[in-house]
Amino acid sequence: MQIHNTTRRTLPSVSVFNRASSEKPESRTKTSGFGDVVEDFTVSARLLSLGLTYRALANHRATKYKKKPPLADSPPVKIDQPFVMIPGWKTTRDAFDPLADKLLEGGRNGGTLYFVQDGQFFHDRDCTSRADDSQVADTDGKVFEVVFSDVRLPPDRSAQELSRNLKAVKSITGADKLDVSAYSMGGLATREYLDNGGKDIDQLLILGTPNRGSEFAKWSLHVLDRDIKWAISLAGLLPGDVKALEWLRPERENPLLQDLNSRWDEQKANVTEVRLVAGLGTPSAKAGWNPVTDGDGLVAADSVGLPGDEPIKLKGQHHNHLNNNAKVYDQMRDFFGWPEDSAN
Repeated sequence: MQIHNTTRRTLPSVSVFNRASSEKPESRTKTSGFGDVVEDFTVSARLLSLGLTYRALANHRATKYKKKPPLADSPPVKIDQPFVMIPGWKTTRDAFDPLADKLLEGGRNGGTLYFVQDGQFFHDRDCTSRADDSQVADTDGKVFEVVFSDVRLPPDRSAQELSRNLKAVKSITGADKLDVSAYSMGGLATREYLDNGGKDIDQLLILGTPNRGSEFAKWSLHVLDRDIKWAISLAGLLPGDVKALEWLRPERENPLLQDLNSRWDEQKANVTEVRLVAGLGTPSAKAGWNPVTDGDGLVAADSVGLPGDEPIKLKGQHHNHLNNNAKVYDQMRDFFGWPEDSAN
């Protein structure tokens, strides 16, 4: 559902290829000079080296978590206000599962994770098994996960879907406001929603969101633009990623982020409270001769901050597993005011 706001600005046009995102990008030039060859090699090598490091560390953590669930030692909690998890760009299917399992442990907080898409509720992430509204209401559902129509949607489009989904959760639960954890690019979608005048959120946790952009996005756009096939394949990129990647480019060269960030105070005014959380401990991309800085592997920690608001930086983090980390869980408990629940 489109949110209408007569004061809404017109988004700047920054299309990289000036063609539909489903089409194959056309190479920038048929022939390359020496400078282009050097740039192509440098960007591709950086994308590959940090990308492989990121993937290896993600696999290491996944193996570790199979032996012991990441939140196994964390206490169960009681949730009074409905809690909504918002995914990012190409968020892995199981990104929220350990967190949801902990929140619903022992039948707590409604005992069921409901997925919400297009204002309707489902039992499964594929959104094929409908949950009747009465079912959601009868179980006193407290934990919800938003499912966008496409995992590659850019924030301006996913914000429209988010509006409808948040209103559906409010309606079915009877809550005046919702608590929200917005992960990765889901934070940008949530800010777009607030920028459009959305007022359904009480407390907003922005987790691992590249509010000031990402060098990874710039490198990814470069290899797509230049049609460097081996780099595109290894990075798992598709032409359909371009619209989202345009939003994720570094702020210094990104009119979309510059525009959105210029109204952070107005967006923040539409929620009761906000907290930014960034990860440390995994090599992350940055500009300059030394392309490595500290972050969560995809998002540099310094990129999460916004004008007047610096993030809480947590050590030992990986972007893939931010939602299921005990330190992040402790931040959620503190921020959302979830008391420990040992009753069950």
